[in-house]
Amino acid sequence: MGKKNIPGFLCTVLRVFIGWHFLYEGFAKLLNPNWTSAGYLSNSSWLLSDAFHWIAANPPVLAWVDLLNTWGLILVGFGLLVGVFTRLSALGAALLLALYYIANPPFIGMGEFSAEGTYLIVNKNLIELVAVLLLAVLPRDLMWGIDRLIRLYQASGGEIAGPDDRNCADAAEVPGRREWLKAFTSIPVLGSFAYVVARKKSYEEQFLAASAESRSVTSASIVMENFSSLGELTGPVPGAAIGGVKMSRILCGGNLISGFAHSRDLVYVSPLIKKYFTEEKIIETFQLCEACGINTAVLRTDDFTVRYLKRYRERGGRIQWLAQTYPTLDDPFSNIQKALDNGAIGAFVQGNIADTQVRDGHFELVARSVEYIKSQGVIAGTACHSLATEDVRRTGTGCGFLHENPAPG
Repeated sequence: MGKKNIPGFLCTVLRVFIGWHFLYEGFAKLLNPNWTSAGYLSNSSWLLSDAFHWIAANPPVLAWVDLLNTWGLILVGFGLLVGVFTRLSALGAALLLALYYIANPPFIGMGEFSAEGTYLIVNKNLIELVAVLLLAVLPRDLMWGIDRLIRLYQASGGEIAGPDDRNCADAAEVPGRREWLKAFTSIPVLGSFAYVVARKKSYEEQFLAASAESRSVTSASIVMENFSSLGELTGPVPGAAIGGVKMSRILCGGNLISGFAHSRDLVYVSPLIKKYFTEEKIIETFQLCEACGINTAVLRTDDFTVRYLKRYRERGGRIQWLAQTYPTLDDPFSNIQKALDNGAIGAFVQGNIADTQVRDGHFELVARSVEYIKSQGVIAGTACHSLATEDVRRTGTGCGFLHENPAPG
């Protein structure tokens, strides 16, 4: 392969890799009957977010969007992988990637949904978007594939080269045997893709079947043999009153919405939680808590929480909200007020926030935040992980600031 062919070869490899990625994403969704884009759309908080939320909240519309998304990925992936309708496929890929990026951009404070890592403005969707736009504007006869063969065949007036096997560097030259081989180079790749996908699905099914039979476990996993049902409850969860508000002694945590799991070095757990807890699953969990007598949830104060609580209440949900709040030096009260405006029965300064403020010597900010909450006539307090913060809360001083041992629990 001469130096002049290297750009075409590399662009062809790029096109095939992106096609493989799209094709796999499409088949992964097609072969998973439980897959839905509802969670991804529900967490949108940027441009077109109202439209995305409306789609997620309307099952018939969502079903069509999921179908179009799945087959869009498959068709675009196939076109790019084999090099047919390359420009149209690249533009279709760009449209899908742009929608994915707009729905959940990696901007500060937006909490990108379902991403493998932490990104800032530039993520894999944006990088791949630029790559497919490049493929869309490249000449059709630069990359190897069926499009190039058709272009050369048309330019030659429908002639096919004989056994001299000429390499058609000129678009007007008659396509020879070598050009036909280039055009269908990606066909074996397509066959490899089908084989790998089939084997992957087979291995997963074998693994799940073996796990079900042997009840084997790995790492910290535990196979649960029996699950209790609501019918087995002997009575509701016991409760108590704080400030005249009746609360269950067991509270529902907020990880089902926020996805921040305290799971040591298991970095995949938080994204997994976000994938699992779709809007319907979140509402179902709240309803199950209520059925057990758990009447209060500890939840973050952010747009996601407010949105989910509103939809839950629209369905008749009555679970109470005890709000984690995030006061700052520049704006100590807005986040607190947001929780109270949306029906929180009480609020407290989130533990890491309080610890940081105490560590940096801003004791008065913690005190001001708690006093503001109290002035609104609701339950007030602060959380902490450090004994120093607890000392400030109890005494109003920094006497315990040097103690860095974590408090129990």
